[in-house]
Amino acid sequence: MSKKRSLILGIAGVLLGGLMFAGFSLWRFFSPVSSALVDEQIETVWLVDRDRIPAENFFADGGAFVTRPSTAVDANENDAVDLDQTLVLPLLERLQKEAGTTWLVLPEKGNPNLAYALVAEQPDGFAKQRQIERIFREADGSFDGRILVLRGDRWLSFELLPAGTRLLSEE
Repeated sequence: MSKKRSLILGIAGVLLGGLMFAGFSLWRFFSPVSSALVDEQIETVWLVDRDRIPAENFFADGGAFVTRPSTAVDANENDAVDLDQTLVLPLLERLQKEAGTTWLVLPEKGNPNLAYALVAEQPDGFAKQRQIERIFREADGSFDGRILVLRGDRWLSFELLPAGTRLLSEE
């Protein structure tokens, strides 16, 4: 192969790689569920004027995880408590044991026995990030609804969605 042809192919490869990187960067920047938006929501809305209770203490004292009305899984607290015992608590314990996450409950304003949200700081390390993905994927597979994971750069949370729920991104 001639030097000229090698040079042209090399330049074309660099340009193609640069275009692919730029495209991915723009896609990531304009992605509606970007990690920066998740962190901003948690830090500027969820954490403002709310207590932060360790999840094990909250559930041990009889608290219940109930998602916000837009994604409500259950019509009453008894159903939520059942989900807490069969899905949420085992999931939190596994995430803590295998990936080192420490979960906090942000209680509803005006009702400290109901969880507004569950949040955890993202652990460091790619291996732990992969473990978290695997654990949520396995839990989602055993749940008749869906588990929507909200992943930021600094924060992690999740919502329980009822069976049959379709996300806008799926339509």
